[in-house]
Amino acid sequence: GKTWKIPGWELAMISAFVLGQSSLLRYFEQENKPSYKNLTRMNFLSLGACSLLSINTLEFVWVEIYTAIGLLLIMSSLEYRLYKNGDRLVSPLLLWGMVPMIVSVLFIVLKFSVSPWFNYFDIAHLFICITVVYFYKALLAQAAYISTQTASIFSPVSNG
Repeated sequence: GKTWKIPGWELAMISAFVLGQSSLLRYFEQENKPSYKNLTRMNFLSLGACSLLSINTLEFVWVEIYTAIGLLLIMSSLEYRLYKNGDRLVSPLLLWGMVPMIVSVLFIVLKFSVSPWFNYFDIAHLFICITVVYFYKALLAQAAYISTQTASIFSPVSNG
C-alpha cells in the first residue's frame, strides 16, 4: 500500500501551508486584519480537506492540488504584489523559485524520461530541489532583514 507515503505527503502540504501563511503575514503585516484572518481560515480549511482526502483515498493528486493552492494561488500572487510594492529582497527569490517548480510539473505531465532508471519523477525532483534552494535563500534574506529591523534583548540600550 501507499500508507507509508502519507507522512511525506503531509509534510509537503504543511510546508506549502507555512509558505502561504508567511506570505500572507508579510503582505498584511498584522495578524488582526479581517482579510488576513479570512484567508488564513480558507488556507487552513483547504489544507485540512486535502490532507483528509489524501489520507482516505491514498491519492497523491490531493497533495498536488493543495501545493498548487498554497504556492501558486496564495504565495506567488501575494509575493508578486509585494514585489510590485517594492520588495526587492525576498519576493524575487520566492517568485524565481516557482519557475523550476513549474518546470518540474511539465516533466510529470509530459512523462518525459531519460531512461527507466532516471524517469520523469527523478527529473522533476531535481527541479524541486532547485526550488528549495531559492526558498532557502529567501528565508536567509528575510531573516537578515528582520535582524536589522528589530532590537535584540542583548544589545545595549541608548539613553540619549
